[in-house]
Amino acid sequence: MNSLTPKLASELAEFAYETRTQAANNILGTTVSANPYVDKYFSFNTKKDTINGVSGGVICRAINLESGFVYIGTGKGDYSKDIAITFRGTDNRIRDALTDASISTITSDNSSAAHMGFVRTFQSIKPKLKKAIDEAIKQGNTGTIHCVGHSLGGALAHLCAVWVKANFGNRACLYTFGAPRVGHKSFAIKSTASIDQIFRCIHNTDPVPMLPIWPFYHAPYQGKEYVLSNSGGLIEFSAHSLPEDGNPGYINSANTESWADLRVISDNYLENNVVLFYKDRFTSTFNNTSFKKIMAALMTLLKASSLGAAALTLSPAVTGVSKFVDVMAQTLNLIAKQSATLYEQVKGFLGHLLCFCGSHYAALQFEITHDFIKKALSKMVRRITQAAALALDNNRI
Repeated sequence: MNSLTPKLASELAEFAYETRTQAANNILGTTVSANPYVDKYFSFNTKKDTINGVSGGVICRAINLESGFVYIGTGKGDYSKDIAITFRGTDNRIRDALTDASISTITSDNSSAAHMGFVRTFQSIKPKLKKAIDEAIKQGNTGTIHCVGHSLGGALAHLCAVWVKANFGNRACLYTFGAPRVGHKSFAIKSTASIDQIFRCIHNTDPVPMLPIWPFYHAPYQGKEYVLSNSGGLIEFSAHSLPEDGNPGYINSANTESWADLRVISDNYLENNVVLFYKDRFTSTFNNTSFKKIMAALMTLLKASSLGAAALTLSPAVTGVSKFVDVMAQTLNLIAKQSATLYEQVKGFLGHLLCFCGSHYAALQFEITHDFIKKALSKMVRRITQAAALALDNNRI
């Protein structure tokens, strides 16, 4: 078969969380097995094929604190000669949310800027992973390498798929559930060009795929995303969960044998020209649809004036988030002063942004100033980050 089914991909993503306790299981002599559905298609020797890594968080790197991250298995039946690499997601606020909170970038395996925490975590896994893949290929497993992950695991799976294409002759497919953005625009473009197939799955109210915000991009670039739950409700931490008792739980929403059964939408919203009108501001709520409209409207404003050209080249990884927001606020304030039309565009953008953040009273009347815009932008970043942190903190299997 060319690709995993949605059900198999999500079950593999869940199985990866068993790596957390693999060291204790080895000491106790306990054997961890995949569920019967996964075992039908892939064989895992969990005692031998568990790969540890060091989280990209400052504390973990300082003391070289390792934990289980990856299982690697070989295919059988329909997936004979294939390899499955499944990465666990964030499960501990103290260790791994530090990775997710960092916004610094570093050069990745496709020579583009990617999230430093994700890259460093993957680098700690690579040597043992290479050895395991080499051994699997030597045993005749020369088919597709399937890279799978939920949450942080999706980010690591993305980096893995890029690395696999650069270093092995196998076909590579990527499957992510509720994964954050991994790199800047060039990283997303190069990933899209190199990885054979990308299946990026989200819930519409899951906050984690919304981060890091622009200039980070999802892959496939200008491609598609599978929206497994299209609830129009507010963003909530429970939408990030994977298991069956989640709300709705990616295991449940991906429970099908065909990708054709799932809702697919275009993910090129940042390239669309969007003008938001102040009179419509109360239509914006704290959900993914409103967030995409607001970010597209920001891009439209920056492209509408020569003043926005410099801001479009900025990166919070270089300037820091506070300085990045400050420059954006300065730019939007200057754009608003260029013409009555642009003033109304900025006003509409801010009205929608404030309502997105739940500040409906502040959206009733305001004066466009640098300080006001800065506070509004900071509120948006803070609101999304807090929602994602809560989702990660409650990500338990």
